[in-house]
Amino acid sequence: IKIREKQRDTALFTAKENERRYRELADLLPQSVFETDQLGNLIYVNKAWYSTFGYTSEDIKDGLNLIEILNTNSENNLFGIDKVENTDYIAIRKDGSRFPASVYADTITENDNILGRRGIIIDSTLRNKYIQTLKNETLRAISSDKHKSSFLANMSHEIRTPMNSIIGFSNLLSAEQISDNQKLEFIKHIQSSGSILLNLIDDIIDIAKIEAGEIKIKAEKCNPVDTIAELRKTFEGYKSSIGKEEIRLETNLP
Repeated sequence: IKIREKQRDTALFTAKENERRYRELADLLPQSVFETDQLGNLIYVNKAWYSTFGYTSEDIKDGLNLIEILNTNSENNLFGIDKVENTDYIAIRKDGSRFPASVYADTITENDNILGRRGIIIDSTLRNKYIQTLKNETLRAISSDKHKSSFLANMSHEIRTPMNSIIGFSNLLSAEQISDNQKLEFIKHIQSSGSILLNLIDDIIDIAKIEAGEIKIKAEKCNPVDTIAELRKTFEGYKSSIGKEEIRLETNLP
């Protein structure tokens, strides 16, 4: 009898030590750990649970059920016999505020009898934000790729315009009936188209810089009147190069 009593005392001491270690480890976790009885009433929670849900130990002693702090539209039932893993729940604090939560729970059994539930509740607020941010970044990347593809697809057409102007006016310079004044005017058009072509090339380079995060914005003065005048000269040269001299381009500049 004495030997059995000693073994019993040793077993009880070991059990209490294991329980103490378990509770100390549970208190170190940043997630909310809980245990319930057969009816779902909380019988143990760790420190993180108290700070997350705002209840006190007295509230637990007075009786607090899982259905009061966790709601879900999922088919997974916390009071069933199945494991619950990463199911989306809505957790309810004592003050009534809510937050999305992932729950991992399983039954506590002894001799095939269900004694309750043990599990972990994880605040999914940051996780959901990360997922939404990732979705937004994915959509932004897809949109950016579409814009870039459209831009590059239009580049061949955009480059043709100043190139045609340069070729057209260059051909006109070789004509003998062209006066010196006209030649000077054609040279200006060629130089203007060359500048436009150079700007287009700069735009293509800027696309690469934007993707690499190296683009730098530089504020400069811009004269809209000069810009419109340059555009008119460019298309005057273009229409001549394609034999459309009958088209009249008019501008009304202050």
